[in-house]
Amino acid sequence: MGCPADGRLLALELDDETVIPVKGCRFTLSGLVGDPQLARRFAGGTCLIFRLAPSDFHRFAYVETGHCGPIHRLGGTHYSVNPLALRLALPVFTENYREYCLIETQTLGTVVQMEVGSFSVGRIVQRRSSDGPCRRGEEKGWFEFGASTVVVLVGPGRLSIDEDIRSQSARKVETLVRLGEAIATVNALCREGEQR
Repeated sequence: MGCPADGRLLALELDDETVIPVKGCRFTLSGLVGDPQLARRFAGGTCLIFRLAPSDFHRFAYVETGHCGPIHRLGGTHYSVNPLALRLALPVFTENYREYCLIETQTLGTVVQMEVGSFSVGRIVQRRSSDGPCRRGEEKGWFEFGASTVVVLVGPGRLSIDEDIRSQSARKVETLVRLGEAIATVNALCREGEQR
């Protein structure tokens, strides 16, 4: 599997306790995608967080070849009903704007590819405005201002993260990666719903 952007990579195994750190906020999987049913499909899978610094090339590519679905947009003025979040005034939904699509692939099954911008990012630009075929490494879009983040969600049993990235991530240390660089090995084809 190739890297979809220049940046610093953190790889996480997803379970009920996983906290996904994105742009200074801490998300649950369900909170990140805004859809509990979609989140359940990736429980036990892998989350790849590519943090782009201001000095990085701010264009991003498709992570895998397949069929890209429509763009879903999350963000704006949303308020948490969690009493702790209300008491602490957490900016989880107000400072991060998220756009994602589902990519149906032959090698990895369904993948979520999400772009995240904070309040300082003027715009996320998607090269394609509608769904259709996509190729690994093909430009997907770009961030128009400042540092941002690309998040990729892959279902359980589909990836073996490279050892250096896995060991660094276990210590909560990011690994510097570049667009197109190999970051994981795709495991044998596993259709949706099959157990490994």
